[in-house]
Amino acid sequence: MIERSSVSQAIAFIFHIWAKIKKNTNVFYAWLLIPFFPALSFDECRIALTLAVCLTALSAVEVSPLLRTSKATVILSCALALGLVSAVNAERPYWGVLETTFFGLLFLSIYRIAYSENRAKRAAFRVYPLLVFTSVLVTVYIAVITIFIAYFQGESVDKSQLTANFWNIRLFNQYQTWSLPLITTTLVISPPSSKISTWIWQSFILILGGFFWSLLWISGGRGTLYATVAVSIFVCLFYGRIGRRYAFRTLSLAAIGFLFARLMFGWNEVTNTHLESTELSGRSQLWILAWQSIKASPLIGIGPMQFATYNTGVAANPHNTPLQLAAEWGIPATSVFLGVAGYLGFGWLRFSKRAVEGSYSKDFPADVQNIIVGITASLGAAGIHSLVSGLLVMPISTAMFVIITGCAGLIYRTYNTPNVGPIREPAKPLQIHFSRVVIIASIIYVAGFTSVGFFEKFSKNTVKSPTQARNSYEPRFWSDGTLTK
Repeated sequence: MIERSSVSQAIAFIFHIWAKIKKNTNVFYAWLLIPFFPALSFDECRIALTLAVCLTALSAVEVSPLLRTSKATVILSCALALGLVSAVNAERPYWGVLETTFFGLLFLSIYRIAYSENRAKRAAFRVYPLLVFTSVLVTVYIAVITIFIAYFQGESVDKSQLTANFWNIRLFNQYQTWSLPLITTTLVISPPSSKISTWIWQSFILILGGFFWSLLWISGGRGTLYATVAVSIFVCLFYGRIGRRYAFRTLSLAAIGFLFARLMFGWNEVTNTHLESTELSGRSQLWILAWQSIKASPLIGIGPMQFATYNTGVAANPHNTPLQLAAEWGIPATSVFLGVAGYLGFGWLRFSKRAVEGSYSKDFPADVQNIIVGITASLGAAGIHSLVSGLLVMPISTAMFVIITGCAGLIYRTYNTPNVGPIREPAKPLQIHFSRVVIIASIIYVAGFTSVGFFEKFSKNTVKSPTQARNSYEPRFWSDGTLTK
């Protein structure tokens, strides 16, 4: 069992972070564990993500303007309400409610980051991308240490040990899908400190980014590679001169990574046949099963997270986000989610085009312009990759989604203020109290359910059921992938 002192220290740490958030109105403190995600286990990442999301959502209770009724909140609330109906009628209703409330807290966390106070905005443009950069630094550090240990011991390097603590190499590739575009962007933004010269900073990023790319070549992540190539072509065509420079930097880092991979492992290991394969690796079976679930219950679906109850022998999600939503949440809720995502996506593209090469581009600092392009590339690559992978299921991918999307909203709100419509009336007291009750109830449910599940995993008396053993390599909420409650 976990020692009482460890629990007390954890509780004290949570209250310390909460005090920082309240004092500074900067929710960045809730995400300080992100750089260490590559060194944590799957279940530890789940706990860290839940902590960050709950703290961020809880901070929204202190910001009254966030509790106003808007078209977006009404529409998303309707979709979440449909999710609750679906969850109640599901085979594992407690898990269905968990995913529904967790989705709600994710959306609120994104909104909260985008709604950072003025004094937090100036830092957030650089802080959030640097959080991702630091996580990449930790990943590369682990890989380099692994190589040196193997070299001095005279042993061959196991490629699977180079992907930090990702026991499934495809989860590592999902993480790369989000972070590779931001590493490309970091190459041209100003150093984090004025004491660091630009050429030293850029040389360091070239080496770091090149090594990070070498891990992609070695792992053979098709989804990440194809999505990165596709979005680089789009950025090159869409953003003009800055887009072409971004594509050139991506190509340069990919070439450096290929060279590093060849020097470390030789030509045969780099020419990975998996990159050239067109096989679906069991995805067709998952997609057929998801389609059958849609036909069986098109309106409310089988229930959020309920795909994990199927004995697929492959995965606990369909490896396609739209299919997953439609199968589990139903077609109406999925239409709302995809409609909102499409509307916001096109709005971001119009804004980013104007910011990078439009008539208002002179009002945007060069660093902000480059971050805008990097965010577009990251979100675009993730969107493409989500069509063949369970991108939003895994903790680190979910964390990247919240941080990068929230940062995009923060930049949009800061620089698009003149184009916003008239200021809405303040939220009414009854509306504020109701919103706070819903938020706090959701936080209690998600945090309580997650904590109990995590502590049970440390219990020595817990015996794995046959279904848990079967799903040991099919993660969903926990690494065992099984909905046991």
